[in-house]
Amino acid sequence: MEIDRNRILEFAINNHKPVVDSISAYMELLNANSYQKGGWVLHMLRRELGNSVFQRVIRTYYNRYKGKNADTQDFQAIVEEVSGKKLDTFFRQWLYTPGIPKLKVTWQFDEKEKKLTLMAEQQQQTAFQFPLEIKILFPDGQSRVISLNIISSKETLSIPVNLKPLNVRLDPDIFLLFEGTVEEKKK
Repeated sequence: MEIDRNRILEFAINNHKPVVDSISAYMELLNANSYQKGGWVLHMLRRELGNSVFQRVIRTYYNRYKGKNADTQDFQAIVEEVSGKKLDTFFRQWLYTPGIPKLKVTWQFDEKEKKLTLMAEQQQQTAFQFPLEIKILFPDGQSRVISLNIISSKETLSIPVNLKPLNVRLDPDIFLLFEGTVEEKKK
């Protein structure tokens, strides 16, 4: 997944088209945007729905459309029918909007308050909505994974911690298609 994520990032530097692209010539669609990004979208959708629901979605889609033509809207309708979730935002931002989230995350530890403040800023033009997992590594060998729900261009989360972290890692289990940096904010 990391290799494919890097291919998508490289491709996106010079290509600003969505995955669902009805304007480009057919042969121009055979690229990392269609294949690797399309695969990443399915990976993120599986995470959003859970494995068992995702498998039911795939089986339902296959059985309903085997031997027939289908498009992205047909797939979305099956996903929403089987999962019981409205996923307009998910499909719009990952398939119909060009680009991917570009994040700058800073963190700061307050010794007196015993809290860690995380600030996430989206740096691309259109803000995406997604859960971002963050792994906090402590000097005693412990770690903690939290989820920051990104719903706007800037998000801040403060969490109680006893020790100053050694490091903070974004998306430790490789669930999100994004480009990002993380750094400690010095006082």
